Amino acid sequence: MKKIVLLFAMLIAFGVNQSYAKIPVVYGTHEKINEIAKLPSDYDDEDGSYSLAYKYTMAHLFWIPLWQTDEGKVVAINQGDDETWYDIDDALRQDDFRKEILSDAGVKDIAELEQMPFWDAWGGKLLVGGILLVIILGVVKGRSGKDEKAEPVAEKE
Repeated sequence: MKKIVLLFAMLIAFGVNQSYAKIPVVYGTHEKINEIAKLPSDYDDEDGSYSLAYKYTMAHLFWIPLWQTDEGKVVAINQGDDETWYDIDDALRQDDFRKEILSDAGVKDIAELEQMPFWDAWGGKLLVGGILLVIILGVVKGRSGKDEKAEPVAEKE
């Protein structure tokens, strides 16, 4: 009896802490910059050489990219520095600059620069869709198995 009273007193003194198993859900957005075309040495300066890249923001769930959250834009990046990018959207709206930089980069159309890797564009969607399909098929198969009742077999004499 003393042990029960002591245990009860300890629970009250220290509080009852129930912990439930929670699965942490990792989600959010992250910015990605993919190099598309290198610019010739005419564009080099003391900071290094430059490339054209496509910058966009992806929403992800457990690090699986699901969808693009912004329009994305073509930017210039320094090949030595992955963190720095230069917004050249306004300059690309000018026809003469756009034609010059696209020809220097060896690209025919600005749409060629607005590309995402397959994994970002479709891979995550296909993976999540496949997982959902397996779950749905498992639930449907599990329910159909429970509906069938076993009939008793007559004993042979």
